[in-house]
Amino acid sequence: MIRNYYTLLHLSNEINNLSGYAVKECWTQESDSLVIELSDTKTSKFLIFRSDGKHDALFIRNQFARAGKNSVSLLEEITDELFQSCEVFEKERIIRIRFINTLAYFVLFGGENSNVFITNSDDTIIDAFKNPSKHMGEKFTVESRVIPSINDFNSETITRKAVAASDFLFGSIYAEELMNNIGLNPDLPIGELSGEDIDLLLDGCDKFRDKLIYDPVYMVYEDDDSYIFSLTSLTKYPLVKQFDSISEAIGFAISKNISSGNFDKLSSDIKKALEFSLSKNQKQLQSMRNDENLLKSIKDYKTIGDLLMSYPENAEHPGKLLEMEDENGVVHKIKLEPKYSIYKNATYYYQKSKSAEAELNSRAKRIPSIEKKIESINQAIIEFGTIENVKTLEKFKDKHKHILSIKMEFEKKTPEDKYKRFELGEGFTAFVGKNASNNDELTMRFAKPNDLWFHARGTSGSHVVLKLNKPEKPPKHILEKAAELAAYYSGARNAKYVPVIYTFKKFVRKPKGANIGAVVVSKEEVIMVEPKLPVGAQD
Repeated sequence: MIRNYYTLLHLSNEINNLSGYAVKECWTQESDSLVIELSDTKTSKFLIFRSDGKHDALFIRNQFARAGKNSVSLLEEITDELFQSCEVFEKERIIRIRFINTLAYFVLFGGENSNVFITNSDDTIIDAFKNPSKHMGEKFTVESRVIPSINDFNSETITRKAVAASDFLFGSIYAEELMNNIGLNPDLPIGELSGEDIDLLLDGCDKFRDKLIYDPVYMVYEDDDSYIFSLTSLTKYPLVKQFDSISEAIGFAISKNISSGNFDKLSSDIKKALEFSLSKNQKQLQSMRNDENLLKSIKDYKTIGDLLMSYPENAEHPGKLLEMEDENGVVHKIKLEPKYSIYKNATYYYQKSKSAEAELNSRAKRIPSIEKKIESINQAIIEFGTIENVKTLEKFKDKHKHILSIKMEFEKKTPEDKYKRFELGEGFTAFVGKNASNNDELTMRFAKPNDLWFHARGTSGSHVVLKLNKPEKPPKHILEKAAELAAYYSGARNAKYVPVIYTFKKFVRKPKGANIGAVVVSKEEVIMVEPKLPVGAQD
């Protein structure tokens, strides 16, 4: 309920404590997350805006460290702007912050519909966190919407759902808590409520709303697989922690939810690794204990060697195959190496018999070690079953590296990790090759046909790939940023301006027999840029 209207109402009140603070800088260092640092010359506060679709939120943090690499400065229009006031739109999930010369609208509709818009005094958009070029020059407006009252729902609507979706703006969790408080069946169709029940319901809604507005508490509760922020007590869920600050409570809930998601992923990977390791060692033990085939090999190879040694010396070499009968009347079809004598072939089979015997002895020595390893894995599985948090899970992973014998999924590098990565703003990301072979892999394997490919013209340098979701060129300033990277990571880094070619990756090919990193390009365009990194990024 972090984006609930009543949460934003109290959050805006807390943000108003930033009176006297000015915007120092704004940046992003992870997808769909914006940080705005405000300072009063003595201390800094950090306004965090998240819009990833899972953990969308706005809250204040007292401390935040900007990443040395891969962070990009944004929203420069509000740099040095002095904070004036903060307010929430009536019955909307929109918070407006007033600065001296500009306004910032924090829209928390969820996922791709969440954004931050910067406008001038007449609400003309002059910048935005996401897709600024798309919104620049538009008027920021909020479409009026009609929210039904409880009495507007048809008679078949479940009462709990009517309360949740009504103009009381409670949502499902608050609606359920309210229904439990007043003792009405939440799953009863609203048409089956008596007049007295309706009066009880409406009176309960009024009181519950007043409690959320005038008597809030900042609590975080635990559900089966998530953490719930609430402005009131929730009888259905166990309480995790109560806070004095709404931002601290929101930040705590988000952190817990992110950690919970990480825990599930990490736990699943470790479980698979343990199961794989146990199965692998059990099969190995079973194979080692099965001596029948090995004993037969020892005997058969020796018998063949003996038979070959009994072959007449002056007899003609039989070629590739020889049939001989042993003392028991069993006929053996013996494969021979024609270029070697019968004696040398016999020596070969004697050696195979000795090798099989050595393997048998080695198995006998290795079996106790495998048994001990299986016991260790079983003990680790028991220990694993008691772990309840990510921190302990990480310690477990380090402790049992010798057992987790496969390269676990969470330790594998994603394709993106192989290259230098730079966030260019507006959701655009560029990848840079680190060396010739890395360039080859970046261009010929990682890049998609409709991604844009860049390289400094007439000089050696890294390949740069700008990832695109659509086969359309991005805004010019994004093109320039990607080209600047190609110029920076080239032999012409120290030049004032560098020509950089770019084209869609589908027009880049590697001729047969070409050197590592060498490609042929067609339909390229040229752009002149300064060799430099994005603002805030480090080499």
